[in-house]
Amino acid sequence: MEFAELFEFPVVKLNNPTKRRLSMSFLNPLGWIAAITLPIIVVLYLLKLKRRQQIISSTLLWRKSIEDLTANAPFQKLRRNILLYLQLLIAALLTFALARPVMKLSDEQGMKYIVLLDISASMKTRDGEDGVSRIDQAKNITQQLIDQMRAHDRMTLIAFSDKTQILQSETRDKNLLKSRLSLADAEETGTNINDALAFADSLARPDWVQSGEAAPSDAAAYDPRTKIIIISDGNLQEANLSLAQTPNIEYAPVGSTFTANVGITEMDITNDLEKQGVPLVFASVKNYGSEKVSRLLRMQVDGKAADVKSFTLDAGQEARTRLYPLGEDITKASPEALSTTHTVELQLTDESGAALTEPFDVDDAAYGILSPQRDTKVLLVSKGNVFLERLLGLLKNAQLSLVSPDDYRRPAGFDIVIYDNFSPKELGPGNYLFLKSIPPLDGFELMPEVVKNPLIIDWNRVHLLTRYVNFTGVQVLQALEIKHPSWARVMVEAETIPMILSFDRQRVRGVVCAFDPGESDWPLRPSFPIFFMNTMRWLSQSQELKEQPVLKTGTVIPLTPSAAEDRFTIRQPDGRTDTIEIEDGQTAYYADTKHAGFYEISSENGEQIKLALNLTSHVESDIAPKPELQFGRETVQRNFNAGRLAANREVWMWFLWAALGVLALEWLIYCRRTWT
Repeated sequence: MEFAELFEFPVVKLNNPTKRRLSMSFLNPLGWIAAITLPIIVVLYLLKLKRRQQIISSTLLWRKSIEDLTANAPFQKLRRNILLYLQLLIAALLTFALARPVMKLSDEQGMKYIVLLDISASMKTRDGEDGVSRIDQAKNITQQLIDQMRAHDRMTLIAFSDKTQILQSETRDKNLLKSRLSLADAEETGTNINDALAFADSLARPDWVQSGEAAPSDAAAYDPRTKIIIISDGNLQEANLSLAQTPNIEYAPVGSTFTANVGITEMDITNDLEKQGVPLVFASVKNYGSEKVSRLLRMQVDGKAADVKSFTLDAGQEARTRLYPLGEDITKASPEALSTTHTVELQLTDESGAALTEPFDVDDAAYGILSPQRDTKVLLVSKGNVFLERLLGLLKNAQLSLVSPDDYRRPAGFDIVIYDNFSPKELGPGNYLFLKSIPPLDGFELMPEVVKNPLIIDWNRVHLLTRYVNFTGVQVLQALEIKHPSWARVMVEAETIPMILSFDRQRVRGVVCAFDPGESDWPLRPSFPIFFMNTMRWLSQSQELKEQPVLKTGTVIPLTPSAAEDRFTIRQPDGRTDTIEIEDGQTAYYADTKHAGFYEISSENGEQIKLALNLTSHVESDIAPKPELQFGRETVQRNFNAGRLAANREVWMWFLWAALGVLALEWLIYCRRTWT
């Protein structure tokens, strides 16, 4: 406990509900020992001066000097003397200065600060003075807030990126808060503030809410002494938490308003249907600045140059391109190249090929793994669908089997089953595509009426199923109205009904299309083969991460041993290695994947895999700081200023300067008496 808490002397106490008080505490109570000088000074003035006797001819001119000789006692009467008062005042002021007084105006219970610190990728942007990063700017603001905490104040430190971390639970210990704050660093991951806000919201509620006790008659839903402070550049995805009833939320923005950036926002490795399944890399590059720029996108395969594309992008423009890691003609690729795993790296450079020097460089590179292709067994249950049969015939590694609904039996040995205008009575574990039909699962229900000419108004633009797919202007004759469970995700929606859904539950993965593509103009559009290629890939995608060509930073990697005991070594992109030992054959999970690049995982039993993790985020690459936060219909303006907060202030310097001033006055009065 601090001395300030042990020696606290209330000066004024206001009798009101908030129990605020003006008080003074002393950081060095031992300084009060100097108060002994006060009686010593008084005693010195009481002592009678002992003078040497001297015979003189006359005392006429010595009347003033012999006044002290009138008393025979060793102590004389204390007389009014301005110098005495000034010297006592000097000693008192110096005593106060030595005791190091601290003035404060505080609540008896103090404030509770809940600080949400953004550590997502955009906080690595170096746009402060002398190239200071945004995370360092945010930590400086937090440091100021910690320094200004009063004796009864408490603080909770929460860091958030794609995950939420509790840096420090509620405490008054400033040194502990500063120590934990120093460990925070920006990660190369996306942003998800929902969990952090939900946790802060629970902490903002008073104790009776958290403990489940009955509410007092005059109780509020939130603690009025709590402040939630969000320190971020504002590049956040929309939060689900309503802030309408949550008081005292403040936003402290960081970052320069004149920051521009060009980055790789998307990367994927797939097959080109137009070129008989040739492996290709999809990539998107966007200019987030206000001026036209020229860039080169270079691709390296296994560290060797393979392809390059040039871009000239206007302000806000995004360009998509294809690059071929094994060449556009697959027949020229060697059998060894087709049967082995390759690393693919994309790098943005300026138009001369030199490395970029941007304030945000995390999105200047992207990484992927090109794995050997394997055959996919597909069963089509249909009365006949020319579009699907031709499309599936273009997939080089798809082995297609056809069966009519009348001859259908529960399939076995197929990677994907497609039900065209037909729904089975039951489903086993597997991967399924339903066209104008619904799966026989709880929660799915078919309404009796069909919807005529539904207009597609929106679709998910980031999911693998709908990536690079544009549904604008697609005309549909009719579609089913499907009631779906909450665990099914809407991929494409019309004005009143979902058009395409996806689900992944209890070893059953599926896609539901509420209309027949043959009853629309969709098969005549480029988006049709792209969507079905995405669907085939998503449905046939192994749950094992080692077969994923591209992963997001922050992905949790499961480590499954091949024996009862095993040891895994994970080499990170920066060369750092971690070792995880596993006993009893249990699966371990590795979550320290906050940097983009290649992760090499090797086990003691001989298994070796390589994973590619990327940022590739429109939200993080758009690094222009936001002056306000938008959470649904709720808006949080910039309303935080660390400098305005009341703080404990040491005032001993004031007493020292006052003592020096009084000493100067005492010296002046003494000199004037002497001169006169």
